[in-house]
Amino acid sequence: MRSGKCMALEGLILRAERRRQKRGQKEICHGICVPSWLSRIEHGNVCPDEDTLAALFARLGIRYERDPQVLDEFGEKIREYFYRLEYHMEPGQVYRELKKADETLRFGRFAIDWQLIRGFEGDETALSVGWEDWREWMSVQQLGRYLLLCYLEKPDTQDGYESCRKACELLGSSYAMVLYCSACLMRGDYAGIHRLENRVAAAAVEEGNTYNLASYYFMKGNACACLNMEKVMMDCYERGLRLLQNTGWKEELRMVYYNIGATYISLKKYDLAVEWLDRAFTEEEMALFPEGRNTGSQGRETGTEGEGSGGKRVVKGLSTEEQFAVLQKKALALARSGKREQAAELLDVAGAWVLQNDACPEADYLKYEEARMECEEGFLSSEAYAALLERLRRVLERDCHFGHLYFYRDVITECYRRQRKYKKALEFEQEISEKMLLTGI
Repeated sequence: MRSGKCMALEGLILRAERRRQKRGQKEICHGICVPSWLSRIEHGNVCPDEDTLAALFARLGIRYERDPQVLDEFGEKIREYFYRLEYHMEPGQVYRELKKADETLRFGRFAIDWQLIRGFEGDETALSVGWEDWREWMSVQQLGRYLLLCYLEKPDTQDGYESCRKACELLGSSYAMVLYCSACLMRGDYAGIHRLENRVAAAAVEEGNTYNLASYYFMKGNACACLNMEKVMMDCYERGLRLLQNTGWKEELRMVYYNIGATYISLKKYDLAVEWLDRAFTEEEMALFPEGRNTGSQGRETGTEGEGSGGKRVVKGLSTEEQFAVLQKKALALARSGKREQAAELLDVAGAWVLQNDACPEADYLKYEEARMECEEGFLSSEAYAALLERLRRVLERDCHFGHLYFYRDVITECYRRQRKYKKALEFEQEISEKMLLTGI
């Protein structure tokens, strides 16, 4: 038996499609029902029977699915999709199967779930379907997932953060909590990540979700890495690594290796930094790095190397942007250990993407330029280097979470001191100290 709430929603969908086709009420309902009844259906005030709905949709050229067996199969596929999504088990195949029935799903009882699925699969139109009209018809679970989509759409905004926080409260799942941890990381709220540890662990254990438990420890490790807290960082990362070491998610560990390597650069342990960065992106894989091609964060692949969007070569587990980050950090480790020629060679490879890619983030471009200058003798005394650091500092504060700025803390302070800009050095150190207090750690 269908719920009245669900069928009332289908009346709203009917109205939206009728208006899109610019068809009048009388034209659509002639011989089926009176216009006033259609109006009540379209406003969700009454719950029509399925025969009436099918006839009205037919007038719009849409087949309204009523076969219980077919609908049960769709329902099972939708549940499977969200299970795979939350357990990180590649839901794309289920999505492609459902996409074959796009019209049936858009104009039937599964309209909300289908729009959510399209959103999680990156369909940019999924969030522009009049969700505000639908909210009162959503279940708590659907509303929570919708709020997660709002966060993923704008992860670096206050609205996105609030959406993620509310979704975490509504869903209480380890998946939602890990996403909320990522929102806290973007805000520099490292204490917020720490406070969630017991809740995430309890939810993940109850769900049997090993991936999300490991993801939490990686997230906490990232927060500690941002502040060069080596011991706590390695403890968190090692917990996550142990959880995933006998699973099929080994490639997901590349960014963990990158974060460890970047932290060892800040700690001036350059040999260790190179060792960990080499685990993230090997020399053999480096040879496949795209030259001036634009992939961005959507270019992930499931093979060891593969064709990403637009024919770009992408190493499994790393987007091209992330590959650039590994190269840039490795170049810094080499330059700071006196191996400037090797560092310059790596930057030649990285520069092919940065300099020819119109979509390259400004922060990445400035990080590349900064690394280039570190390959030069006496760079700390250069006015051009000081000016570059000022630009980099402003962009990192604007576009990136606190850990990015903290990574450059020592070199910015040393440059100010070397150039006798002691007041600036003191002001910068005070700014960093205040921000560290705000992180809660």
